[in-house]
Amino acid sequence: MQGAAKVPKLASAAETRWGSIKKSLETADKSCYLLWSVVGARNFTTGVAAKQRQKRTAIATFIRTADFQRNLKLGIKLLSPIDELIVKYQNDKIAISEIYPDFLALISRYRTSPDIDSLQRDFLVSTIKFYWEFLRADVHLIAYLLDPRYIGEKLDRTDRASVERMVVTYAFVVEGDILVELDNFMEHAQSDKDSNNAEYCLYFAEENPRKPKGWWLKYGHYYPSLKPFAMKIFSL
Repeated sequence: MQGAAKVPKLASAAETRWGSIKKSLETADKSCYLLWSVVGARNFTTGVAAKQRQKRTAIATFIRTADFQRNLKLGIKLLSPIDELIVKYQNDKIAISEIYPDFLALISRYRTSPDIDSLQRDFLVSTIKFYWEFLRADVHLIAYLLDPRYIGEKLDRTDRASVERMVVTYAFVVEGDILVELDNFMEHAQSDKDSNNAEYCLYFAEENPRKPKGWWLKYGHYYPSLKPFAMKIFSL
């Protein structure tokens, strides 16, 4: 039937780029007229057992609602940012330091979405924050601080102090030495970032899979106490 109607086969709702929930909604959206014709057929709810008739009646009622297709399109829009991240993180070359800013960007996209009301917006933002708190680990914030692209720029003073203590704890080096190197590193990285020089752009071009690890390989000798720790972080 789908082949005759020249619409794609319904995708299964799975959390991969090949069968995501978004893909499932997209194929349902393209098959709307076909779905309406199926549930509108006279024999869809007749000539079947009572239990099956009850289920089919519920399905028909759901598909026939006036806002069925509108809700499909809204679901597709809302799931698009999440689907983009599902695809992105199927690549094992993505630096671990990108996870935290991606969560922040996801929250920002939903907060500014014109497609949802305040209740929906609050629900989505609180859900994302819940999953971030569930998934977050020290290494995510440490990597965010040690990545020359970010240098922990969106950490508040309390969180930054906490992450700096983590670096001291996990690096197993003299506290004074590593904090001085950390300050020097951030000054160096900020200067390169502000100038946006050609070498900086080359290291952090989208097509460069080494990104922060490559930067530390090049400049880490300036920070001998910090480099081994940073290399371990960006080798994850």
